[in-house]
Amino acid sequence: MVVLLVLLWCWTVLVVRVELIVRVELIVLVWLVVPTAAGAGWSSGTTRPDG
Repeated sequence: MVVLLVLLWCWTVLVVRVELIVRVELIVLVWLVVPTAAGAGWSSGTTRPDG
């Protein structure tokens, strides 16, 4: 019974760590890609033409 509890706890910790890593990576990707895409769009004048 103790072994099952330890395995369950280890599995839970592993899943939580993976989820946190994935979320952090997604946040970093959004922070990096969105300004680049916005800057490229604005610089080329496709989204907002300069008057």
